[in-house]
Amino acid sequence: MALFVAFTKKGEIVTFTQAHVDHKPPQTFSVTVKGFAVAKNISFTDVQYTRKGIIGVEFTESALTEAFDIYHSKMAVLRIVNAVENLRTSYAARVTATTKDGTLG
Repeated sequence: MALFVAFTKKGEIVTFTQAHVDHKPPQTFSVTVKGFAVAKNISFTDVQYTRKGIIGVEFTESALTEAFDIYHSKMAVLRIVNAVENLRTSYAARVTATTKDGTLG
């Protein structure tokens, strides 16, 4: 038996494997990460990361990971979307990099 979820933008029904969880703009993941850095006065160039995270990179320091998890749970508005549509349009939600931004990894 397949699992189904509603595609919130258009009311489209998609299977579990056709769905993504997305950060609803304007509080995109990029905005959330930048807000966390400002709130905690963190320079991401000075933070150590591991590639063993469930999704992408993760902070090496567990206290920082926990602090981000709490911040993310308070700030993020998540929605179920069609994976193909999400990947096709994800570039539109990215925040333009500035000279103050660091890179992960």
